[in-house]
Amino acid sequence: MKMKQIIAIFSILLFHASALSAQKNSHAPRYHVLDQEIERSASYDAAKEHKIDSLRQLLNTTRNRQKAHRLSFELGEQYHSFVNDSCLHYYKKAIGLARQIGDRNTIFYDKLMLINQYIYSSNHKIALSELEGLNAEELPDSIISRYYLTFGSLYEYMGNESSGDEREHYHLLAQAFNDSAMATAGKDSQLYYQEQCSRLIRLNKIDEAAEVCNQWAQSLDPEERNYAVMAYYQAEIASHRGNKEERKYWLVESSINDIRHCTKHQMSLWNLAQMLADEDDSNRSYKYVEHSWKCVQKFNAGMLTSLISPVFTTINDSYNNRLQRANRRMTILAIAAGLLALGLGVSYGFTRRRGKLLEKARTELAENNQKLSTLNGQLSTLNTQLSSLNGELSTSNAQLSEANRLKEEYIGQFFSICSQYIDKLDKYRLKINRKIIAGQSNDVIKITASEQLREDEQKELLANFDRIFLGLFPNFVDRFNALLEPEGRITPHGQQLTTTLRIFALIRLGIEDSASIAEFLNYPAGTIYNYRNRIKVKSLGERSQFEDQVKRIGMD
Repeated sequence: MKMKQIIAIFSILLFHASALSAQKNSHAPRYHVLDQEIERSASYDAAKEHKIDSLRQLLNTTRNRQKAHRLSFELGEQYHSFVNDSCLHYYKKAIGLARQIGDRNTIFYDKLMLINQYIYSSNHKIALSELEGLNAEELPDSIISRYYLTFGSLYEYMGNESSGDEREHYHLLAQAFNDSAMATAGKDSQLYYQEQCSRLIRLNKIDEAAEVCNQWAQSLDPEERNYAVMAYYQAEIASHRGNKEERKYWLVESSINDIRHCTKHQMSLWNLAQMLADEDDSNRSYKYVEHSWKCVQKFNAGMLTSLISPVFTTINDSYNNRLQRANRRMTILAIAAGLLALGLGVSYGFTRRRGKLLEKARTELAENNQKLSTLNGQLSTLNTQLSSLNGELSTSNAQLSEANRLKEEYIGQFFSICSQYIDKLDKYRLKINRKIIAGQSNDVIKITASEQLREDEQKELLANFDRIFLGLFPNFVDRFNALLEPEGRITPHGQQLTTTLRIFALIRLGIEDSASIAEFLNYPAGTIYNYRNRIKVKSLGERSQFEDQVKRIGMD
C-alpha cells in the first residue's frame, strides 16, 4: 500500500463525522386523548348498560340457584363503580342466594364486597355493624386479607371525618388492620401492592413507595381496571416529591382508564381539575370537573359527592367570575365600539362634504398603500427566508464545530500512526544496515524475501481502520444490517469489522471503485466485486439503490 493512498484514506475518515441526537423522555399530559375519551364516555356507558341488560335478562330467566348467584354477583361487580344503589341491590341479592345454597365461604366473600360498597357510599355505621358481625375465625384463608383491609379502609375513612383524639384512634386502628392485611396478602396480589403503596406514602417513605408502585405497574396491562388505581398512587408519589408535571401526567392516565372502564367515582379527574384551577386553566378545569360531577351524580355515593362538591363549587365560581369579567370587558368594548361608530359617522359626513377635494388624494393614498402592502409582503418573505437561512447557518455551524472537533481528534491519531510508521521504517533500515556491515547478506535476503512484515503491517492498518471508522460511525453495523434480510445480517468480532463490512465501510467513505478497495484490503478486484454482489442479493429494498442507502448512513 502506497503512503499517499494511506494518507488519502485517513483524510476521508477525518471529514465524514456525524452528530447523534438524544431523545428527551417527556411526561407531557395527554390532554387531547383525555378530551376525546370524555367525548366517547356516553358510548362506553351505553356498551356497559347493554352488557348489564344482557346479564339481567339471563338472571330473570334462570332457575338454577348457583347460576342466579353468579349472575347477581356479576351484576354487582358491573355496577360496583357505575351505579352505587344498583350495586348494593345485587350484592344483597347474591348474599340471599348464597344463603339458600348454603355456601358459607361465598356468603362471607359477598358480604365483604357489600361492606366495601357501603364504605364507598359513606354508610360507615352500616359497614361497621356488618363487619363486626363477621367472625374472623370462621373466614377462609383466601379472603382473610380482604377482611382486614376492609376494616382498615373503614377506619381510615372514619378517621378522616373525625378530629382530635378520635381521629388518631381511628387511624391507629386502620394501621393495625392494614398491617394484618399485609401479613396475610400474597406478595404479588393487587391488595398487597395497593396497601403497601398507601402505607409507605403515609409513612412518607416516598422512594420505597415509588419502587413498589413501579413493580406494580410492571405487573399490569395499561388497559386493566387496576391500572387507574396504580396511576393514582403514582400521582400521589409525584405530589409528595413536588413534581407537578408528573403528577398531572399520572392523573391524566388514571382518568383515561377510569372513563374507558365507566368508573364513576373519578377521584383522579377531579384532582386534576383542582390542579388546573390552581394554575388558572379555568376552561379545562371546568370541563373536567363538570364531567366528574356528572359521573359522581350517576354513581350516587354520598362520600364522593361531599368530596367533590367544594371543588366543583370553587371551580364553577372561578369560571363564572371569569365569564363575568369577560362580559364586563365585552360591555366596555361594545360602548367603545358604539362611540367609535358615532365618530365614524361624523367623520363620514365630513368626508362626504369634502369628497371631491379628497378623491384624488384617497386614490393616490390607496395606490401607495397597495404598494406598501406589496413591499411589506416582500419584506416579510425576505425576513422568513433570512430566518430560515439563519437557522440553516446555525445548524451548519454546529455540524462544522462537531466536525472540527472530530477532525482535531483523528488528525492527532493519523500523525501518531504516521510517526509509528516512520519509526518502524527507521528501525528496519538500521537492522538491514547492521546486517550488511556485518556481512550477513544471507540474513538480509531472508528478511527482505519474507512476507511476514507486510502481513503484520496490513493487519495493523486494518485494525486502525476499524477502530477509527467505528469511532466516526458507531451505529454503522446496526444501520447496515437494517438494510439486509435477517439471514443476511453480519455480526462483527468485537470491534473488528469483517471483510464485507470493511468493503461497505470504504463505500460509505466514498471509495466505490472495486480496484481501489481491492488494493486497500489486499484482495483481487474480482473478489471484491463478488462480495458486493452477494450482499446486494440479500438487500431488503431495491438492489440498485443498496449502495446509495449505505452512503447515507450517519447523515440523518
